[in-house]
Parts: sequence; C-alpha cells; structure tokens
Amino acid sequence: MPPKRPSSARRNIKHVTFSPFVSCARLRHVQSLLRNPGETDSTKPDAILCILGIDCRYNEGSRELANYLLFGFFDTRQAELESSGFAEETIDDLMFVIKKNSIHVYCNPTNYCYLLPYVAHWPGLRFHLMTEAEYDEEEEAEEFKIVSFLDMVRGCPLVGIPYFAKGHSQPFNPMLVEKWPIVQAYGLEGYATGGFFTMIHEASDISSSLASIYDIVDPVALETMVTNQLPLFERQWSSLLTNVDVSFKAKAFSTLLEGMVGEPLKSYYSHGKGSNSSNNKGQSGRKPYVLFGQNSVRAHMKLTQEGGFLPGKTLHISGIGDTPAKHMICQLVAPRSPLCCARTYFTSSGHAPYPITGGSAQAPRPPKTDIELLERLYKVVIESVLASITEYCKTTSYSKAEACCLSSLKEGFAEENLKLGSGFLTNKANIDFTLDALTNEGNTVELKDDKVPLIKLVSLVVYDIPSVEHPNNSVGSVVFAESFFDSAIPVLQEDGSIEMNTESLILTRHLPRTITWAPEMKPSDIENGISVYTKNPEGPFGNVLLDGVKCTMLGSVELSTPSDGVLYVFEKGIIFSHPRNGLTVLPKSYYEELQFYDGGSSSVLACLMITYRHSLQYYQPLQNHNTGDMVMFTFPPKTNAYRMMYKEVIGRWQQENESPVLKQVDVVPEYYANRYNELEHNFETDARMMKKVPSLTQANVYLSTLNSFLSHLSVSSVDPAPVRKADLPSILDPSTEQSQPSSDPDEVVITLLTGITGSHKETLCTTLTNLAKDYNRWAVLRAPFGVPHAYNQKQLEASLTNIVTAARRQRASIRASTGGRKKMRVLIMTPGFTDTVSVVSAILNHPNADIRGSLKIGAVTACVDPLTTFIEHRMTFPLLLDQCAQGWVNNILLTSCTEGPHPELMFIQELLRKVNSDMAFILANYGEISRSGDAELILSETAFMEPSKVRARHLLIPQWSSPEFSRQLTPAMTEVSLKFSQPLDRSRLLPKMRSLRSSLDASPFQGNIYHIEARTRFNESSQVMELTYSTMSGHLTECPAPEVPAARPPTGTPRPPPSPGATTNGRPAEAGGDNNGHEGLQHCFMFTGCGLQEDALKEWLRACATPKPTPKALKTKSTLSASEKKQLHEKHHLAPLPAGWFYNGSQYVSMSGEKANTHPEMDQFISEFVEKTNLATKEYNDGIAAQGYKDLFQ
Repeated sequence: MPPKRPSSARRNIKHVTFSPFVSCARLRHVQSLLRNPGETDSTKPDAILCILGIDCRYNEGSRELANYLLFGFFDTRQAELESSGFAEETIDDLMFVIKKNSIHVYCNPTNYCYLLPYVAHWPGLRFHLMTEAEYDEEEEAEEFKIVSFLDMVRGCPLVGIPYFAKGHSQPFNPMLVEKWPIVQAYGLEGYATGGFFTMIHEASDISSSLASIYDIVDPVALETMVTNQLPLFERQWSSLLTNVDVSFKAKAFSTLLEGMVGEPLKSYYSHGKGSNSSNNKGQSGRKPYVLFGQNSVRAHMKLTQEGGFLPGKTLHISGIGDTPAKHMICQLVAPRSPLCCARTYFTSSGHAPYPITGGSAQAPRPPKTDIELLERLYKVVIESVLASITEYCKTTSYSKAEACCLSSLKEGFAEENLKLGSGFLTNKANIDFTLDALTNEGNTVELKDDKVPLIKLVSLVVYDIPSVEHPNNSVGSVVFAESFFDSAIPVLQEDGSIEMNTESLILTRHLPRTITWAPEMKPSDIENGISVYTKNPEGPFGNVLLDGVKCTMLGSVELSTPSDGVLYVFEKGIIFSHPRNGLTVLPKSYYEELQFYDGGSSSVLACLMITYRHSLQYYQPLQNHNTGDMVMFTFPPKTNAYRMMYKEVIGRWQQENESPVLKQVDVVPEYYANRYNELEHNFETDARMMKKVPSLTQANVYLSTLNSFLSHLSVSSVDPAPVRKADLPSILDPSTEQSQPSSDPDEVVITLLTGITGSHKETLCTTLTNLAKDYNRWAVLRAPFGVPHAYNQKQLEASLTNIVTAARRQRASIRASTGGRKKMRVLIMTPGFTDTVSVVSAILNHPNADIRGSLKIGAVTACVDPLTTFIEHRMTFPLLLDQCAQGWVNNILLTSCTEGPHPELMFIQELLRKVNSDMAFILANYGEISRSGDAELILSETAFMEPSKVRARHLLIPQWSSPEFSRQLTPAMTEVSLKFSQPLDRSRLLPKMRSLRSSLDASPFQGNIYHIEARTRFNESSQVMELTYSTMSGHLTECPAPEVPAARPPTGTPRPPPSPGATTNGRPAEAGGDNNGHEGLQHCFMFTGCGLQEDALKEWLRACATPKPTPKALKTKSTLSASEKKQLHEKHHLAPLPAGWFYNGSQYVSMSGEKANTHPEMDQFISEFVEKTNLATKEYNDGIAAQGYKDLFQ
C-alpha cells in the first residue's frame, strides 16, 4: 500500500506561538547577513546555500539552519516522519538558496506538503517544484534538480555555506563543498556552467555569523524555553527544597551538609556539561553552589566559582564561632540554557507571632539580631534587583540599571535602618551588581546600551555583612539573581518623537524568593500556641469559626510565592499555620479593610483579602512584608474550606456592626491580580488533569503574564521599526474593536484591485464601475492603453490630490448637481506587476497631511488566474504570492477553472490559503462577478483597516512605510509597447499567438512572451479591435474597441501628451493617434514577458502582417523547367505538322529520315510561351511598383 499523502495543515506544527510573522522575522535575520544588490562589501555573501540530506552528505550546519527556519521540523516531527512510510531521501530532498530579496526552495511533491505551512508566507518565495506526474519520471526528476540548483545560484559570485554546526567551528576549506553530490553535478558536461562550482562561485563559511542569529529569542524560542527547559530547571530547585524539608521534618536539620543540599544542583549541571560539547568558555564564571552561613563570605564564593574545593560544614556549626548558621545562599545554573538564578534562604526565623496578650506598636529601629539584619537586608536586595530590571527595560542601558540598583539599595538601607558602617555601601568590594546577556548555551555576551534580543541575568551580591551580635565578625553574604527577558516596541508619537513601550518577563520568578525554616519552633509549640486560642472562647479572638482547614496564603508578591497551610478563623482574628515558619497571627483589631471575591460563581477560586495597619508588620514573617500591608487567602471551589467559609464566616462578618465590615468586590485588587490568575489557572489545570493540557497552558500556571508578554514580544521581535501610536492597540491586541466608520464628508474611500498581468482585473474594474452608479461617483485610476505599466508614485499622489480637491470643491458649490452629491469612490487598478505594498504606502503616507486625512482604503482585492499562476512547473510568477500576503489583501478573486472541481484550482487554493488564512475566496470566471455578496466584499469601506489587518501588515513587513522600502522582481518582467500603422492578417496573427506556449524557454526565460494586449485592425475589416491573449492559459478575447473621442485642445495650443493616470468615464483617455498627433498610428501592441527585445518583437509582428509581394523573374528558354516543357508539348503535340513530317505512332519522322520525340515546331511554341508569360510578368511587376508598399513600422 503506498504511503498516505502527508497533510499540510497548520495543526501539525507543534509550536503554539508559531505564526507567519515569527517565520518571516527569522528569514529576515538570516537575510541580514547578505549584501544588498549593488553593495560592494566583500565580506558579505550574495546568497546562502543550504542543502539537506545525501546531496550535502548530511551536513550538520545545513541541517541546523533548516531547523532554525523550519522551527525544528527535522527534530520535533522526527517520529512522524519515520512512521510516514516515505524514504528518508525523499523527505530530505530539499535545497534553499536565500538571497537578499527572495528565497528559492527546491523540493519534491511529497515534502512540499510538509514544507508548505512553514514557508508559504515568506516574501519573494520561489518554488522549484515539479508536478506529481513529472516527478514520477526518475531521470527527469534528477535532471530537474540539477537544473534548479544551477538556476538558484546563478548570479551569486559569493555564496555563504553554513558548513559547521553551532559550537563545532573549524577551519573551512571550500573544497569540502565540492564533495557534495549535487555540487559535483555543477561541473557535468552539457550544462554550460564553465567549470566546477568553486571556480565560478567563491564559497565562504558563515556558521559563526549564524550562531549569533540562532541565539535571538523570539516567541517560539521563548515557548520552547518555558515548556522544555524551565520545568526541568524548576525540578532541580524543588529537589533542593525537598532535601531541606525532609531533614527539617525529621528533626535532623542541624546535620545538613552543603553537599547534601546542593547535590541536585551540581548533578544537573555536571551531567548536562558532560553531554554538551559546545563551547562553554563564556559560562565558566557561573557554577551552582550551596553555602551555609559564614561559608558564604566573598573569598569562599570566589573559590567555589573557580572550581576550588571547599570543606563542607554542617548547618549547626556554620555560623560565627561554630554556632548554627542563620542563612544559606544557593545558585542554580542550567548547563545548556541561559537560565540561572540565586536565592538566600533563612534557617532561623526573624519574627515572633503576635502575642495572645496583645502587642504594642513598634517604632522603627535598627535590627538587633543577625537574622533580623539578614532578612531586612535581603528584602532590600530583592527590591533593588527588581528596580534595576524595570529601569533596564525602559532604557536598555546597563549603566542606568546599575545606578538605579545602587540608588534603590541606598534608599532601602535608610528605610530599614541598616547601619553597617559609613563606607560599606561605597566600597565596591562589598557590593557586586552584574547584568549579563546570555546565549542559548549560557555563554556571556557583551551587553551594550542597546536592545539585545537575548535572555538576561541580573545579580546582586552583598558580601561580608558585619554581624550585629558579634562585632568584628561577618555573618556571610546575601545574594539574589533572576533570569529575565525584556521586550521593547518603539512607538512613533504624533510629534515625530520615539517612545518605548516595554514589558518584561522574569523567567525564574516562580522559584521561591524567600523561605524561612524555623527549627526553634517545634511542632508541639505550634500546636500549643493554636490551642491557646481555640480552647479559650473568652480569649481575645473569641469563638472558633473555622477550625483548621487547608488554605493557600500569599503575602508579598515580590518576596514570596503562595504557600499552603492550615487556616483558623475566629470571631476576632485569623491564625495561619505553616509547616516551615510556624504561626502567622492576624488580630481583627488591626484590620483596616476586609474584601471577599468569588467572581459571582461557585466554580471560581474565591479569595479573602485583608489590609492591616502597618504596625502589625513587625509581627509578620518576611514573606508577608509589602507596601500595601495586605495578605490574601484563597479557597478552591468544592472544598471544605470553601463551604465552611460561606457557612460560618462570610455572613457573620458581613452583618457585624464593628468596622471593618466584609465587602464583596467585583475584581481582585491589582496588587494580587497576576498571582490570582496563576492560582486560578493552576486550579483549572488540576481540574482538567485527566485531559491533555498543552505545555504552554501549563507554563501559564506559573507565569501569569506569559500570554500578554508573548503578544508584546511577537511585535517587538519582528523588527526595530517604529509603530504608529494610533496603530499600537490594534497591533498588540487584534481583538480591539474597530473604530466606527468616519462621518467626514470629505472622506474618499479607495478600492484597490491588484493582480499580475493577465489576471482579468480589467474586467472586474469595468464591472465594478457599472455597479452602484446611483450611489457613488467613481474616479478610476488605471494605466492607459499603450503606455508601459510602470508604477509612478508621484503620478498617483498627484491624481489623488486632484480627486480630493475636486470633490471638496464640488461639494462646497451651491450649484452642485445631484451626481455631485453622491459619495466619491476611487477605484485604483494597479499596473501589471506592481507591488501592492508600494501603492498602499503611497496612499496612507501621502505627503500632504490634509489630503492624507481624507483618504481611506476600503478593501484590496487580488485577481488570480489559476491557469496563469505558474511561470514554469510550480514556480509562481513574481509578486503573485506577495500580492496575496496576509494583511495586504481582503479578497482573492479566482478568475478561471471555476466550473466544478479542477486540479489547478484546488492546488492554488491550498497554496494561497497557506499564504494567507485571513481572506475570502471569490470565484468569478474571467473576472465577471454576479453575486451582490461578492460585490459587497470587494467594495467594503472598512475591511482593510480592521485591527487584524493592521497588525498583520506591520508584523509581516515592518518596514513597509519606509520610503526606502522596495522589492525586486525575480525574474524581472519587461513590458514593450509597439505602435504601427498597417493592419494585420488575422489568419497569420492568431496562429502565431497560439504557438507562443510551445516556444517558451526555461529559466532564465529570456525572450518569453506571457501576455499580449493589442488594439489593431485586420485586412478584411475597418473596425478597430481590442485583443488580449494569455500565453499560459491560451485564453484569447477579441472585441471591438470602444470609440473614445479625442480631447481637442483650443486652436493654437499645442496638444500635451496624455497623462499615464488620466481616465475618462472609467476608460483610458488616449486618442486614436500617437502621442505626437500622427493619426495614422492607430495600431498598438503591448507585450509582457522576460528579457523582451524590441527588434525581435517587431520581426514577430511583421510576420503577422500581409507580406510585401516579391517581383517575378522573367523567363527565358533556358530557365524553363522540364515540367513546363512537358506541359507545352502536351498542349501542342496534335498541332499540324510541317510539310514532309508525319507521326508513326511513337515518334515524329521526316521524309528525309529524321526522327524526334517532340513536335518539330517545339522551339517556336516555347518562344511564343516565353514571350506571352513575360508580358504578364512585366504587367504584374509594374503593378507592384505602383502600389508603394510600406513597412509595418514605417
């Protein structure tokens, strides 16, 4: 059974964040290594050659580049490919040649189906692909591959080769490429290449340049990191915490060793390094460690990072004077990714719960114990690092981020009353701030004051902190580090200035920033402390309302993560018991505000928010310290805590007369909003755990801002081009409601019709102008007949200015006619092979701001003839796919093969659907629409400016509005207009047209004629006819030319040449004569093709005219042919014989005995015949001379 044809559906791509915009951005990154046409930089290649499979001897560098462009296709879909039933050689039969303005792709009909959703949207895409029937011929398929390879590299003197995989660079020898089978075919006889590949093309290795591109973080790279690498990274950190928790619960806390706690971190790092052979030079300064107490001094940390050995101590002798350590510092480094983080955790509690006898307000004071000092200092360090991240995202400046961090550190020291000596903060040996950019392997890259699309690591270490309990001794160091990624979008303001719209994502935020283990608080002490409240109804907290239900508490968003514990609710207070840091007591007398949120549904996570007086913070653990003095408790639906909360607490607290009264709120406070969303996602994911949950959804559980950051990154990662302020909301969120249609009476709506030559857009243009004449006044802008279809931006801008000005003048006129009060509509039919982007840019960026404000593009429709889609095999005509790109077209009008299923129609529909999934297909045979719904789509006044279209335009081609933006046609298409004065011979012209298809040459297509547009007369009629002929489809249209009166200038005024953009009633405003007033030149042919030469086209046309008669030569006796003599003899053989001659039945015989086979007077007959014939010939020749024949172009 033959293998099943593979699906080209988008769902087969594994990455959720994959989009045409990310794909095009990756292609642009690679194309940035190439030199522009005409550029003389000798270090940049003209093209990059990437060959897969056996044809490159399975080169790893080429495979790496293909995986980058195809988003890991050969890795992520390996199992699918192996089970497909297709041979590996068939799947790997693939070549890319990347040029500055185009990309050539060779593939076969099988891997084309896999490849299409990855590449269809690439600008300038050129497929070298055979049809399935052609590919079945093995010899022809191999021949086609070689010819395609030669064609793809033609015109590229310097070719870049991604020879080495990342981290495996070696000296490159161009002769290594000559060993590749497909390259060896370059020198085969019969292809006229002029020698071997390296003789014609200079080959250079670009692996090192590509390596920096592979490190760029885009949405797909970030998705891979948070779904594959980050969970593994967090798992090692969880193992560290588990090691400590096990010892803590087993009452063996004091016997903990640094090696025992840090074993998961070091094993993860060393095993990953052992299997990673890439260059790790830049990562040598970061290694995982766990250090207790006084072991964390600067000298020991430096020794650890240098790979030195440090004798481990148990926790209970790692403090000053072999006392128990108060804290530990930990750092985890991923071996094959940029992820890294560092934390300081505490092995002793610095807070005492609120006493049952009541507490008193505490005035701000310096810390009295080392653990209090460490906790306050660590809190300041965290706030300083987060402040530096915010500052860097705004400014992308290392120096400003460092200054912000040190300034925040200084302010924090003053606020927390940290007095460590007059010169402590100014001594650089005590404070170490670092901010590094990291590659995908974790290697450090120099961070300049500019946007660097890499993961960053920010770290702050405070070394050798003086002890307050033991003067002249150090308690060790405090460290905090986070891995983050920033996204910045330059926004163009109305005044022309640029402002940055920024967001950041801290990848390691979910790893707990603060943890406190309180070994001095025994479980029995906790139970006794709780029982004092629960068994004493007459006590300060009153009766128990909730007696020990499981609950999640969150205090500080910056310092902690949600923690699970046991909740006790009393009439006048709350107690939360946590297994690590003991009791948290919240007396109701300190409450300032009580809020409850349940989302108005019993299936939503409910939460209780308490705002307390700042004086209670003294009795709170470090994890609860925040500027708003708030704490939140959450209750999952359908749990005992949820039910008991409603049953015993909510109603009672809402009916109490004492302040504060519990309030039901509609939204969670902004401070807790993101963390609430994380908990809600976590709850929903747990509820669906029996179903398969996408990895990205799971990542959102811990990174609640991931989706919004990915949306921001999808914009900032495509290109540094500024975004207009008005477009930013639509670009960031395409679901933004579209603005209402403008009521500006001066607004002019433009309908744009595009399509390559021969797509029948002319018929569509005529049909549209005949529709809705009662409601609109049409101004049609199209190139007049006989003028080469060269797009002229200045001409278009001037025409639009005239139209808007005339519309305003007519509207303001008191004597305006009824037609003048109709709404002005402009219909622009783009010439031939015109880039839609250029036309749209000219309209939306009109140099006159007043005119620009009145112009609006309603909809863009591209006409595509499936039979005139491919220039050869499956290679599309230039710009055809670009004209159908997402965001740049609303409708695609298919103008042939519309009756019933047609293989060409189905193939082109599938291709265009992959190019643009956000458009409508309209079937209209030869451009003739008949359904009102189709006309409404084409004449829409709002479709082009929908938010999704605005977003797609910016993300697909970020530089589209730049005056420097342009795209080159590959291959270049030429248009030649020929005018002549003589009629043509219909019987000669039509066969010549129909024979064009068979005379087409293969690439580079020189001299090929693909379309003819003509206005001429034939010999047998005086009627001027219009003809159009498409070579590829063989479609011929012939109709009488409309009579357009010539506009006569006033007497004595010279006639100006007609404007290429001028129209009259929707028809071109050309007259019957030429531009110089020669009325005889009423015949014109417009040829469209590749490399057309005027002289050759003239000869082609001369062959279609009645040829000039040739004068006949006079005859002589010697020039008569044998057949003519035979005919004369047959005519005169019975003529009377001279005297003395008779015929004996076989010969003529004379009386004297002579014999002859011919009549005796034959010479006389010949003389008479020659004389008679020459008389007629002279008469004929005289007639030719009298006619005065003229050449077609005379």
